[in-house]
Amino acid sequence: MIIGHGVDLVQVARIARLQRRFGSRFLERVYTEEEINYCLKQPGQAESLAGRYAAKEAVYKILHRELEFLCWREIEIVIDRVGAPGLRLEGGARQAAGRLRITRWHVSLSHERKFALASIIAEGRRR
Repeated sequence: MIIGHGVDLVQVARIARLQRRFGSRFLERVYTEEEINYCLKQPGQAESLAGRYAAKEAVYKILHRELEFLCWREIEIVIDRVGAPGLRLEGGARQAAGRLRITRWHVSLSHERKFALASIIAEGRRR
């Protein structure tokens, strides 16, 4: 059963500006160490960062009813062995997903020069 669907669209230039202006302070506030390492190795760093930012916002749209506040780093976008994106939650985000009885996540990221898009579907059991 679908528990929620979150979608978010981010301007890549906005994330690039934040990265230029605040540097590692911005990156370390929003992204996990693994996300930073992955994105900074990509030819399109800003696109990769923007896709993850959009995904975190999309997850928050699903969890917001059960989440007191958003801690960006509790939502991590991971890449599996075949290159597909997935999701790992920690702390309050993981607890919120548990209260919503979410058992499976479907993650789709897309980006091009100007925009990054994330679509997240949460599946689970009825309350």
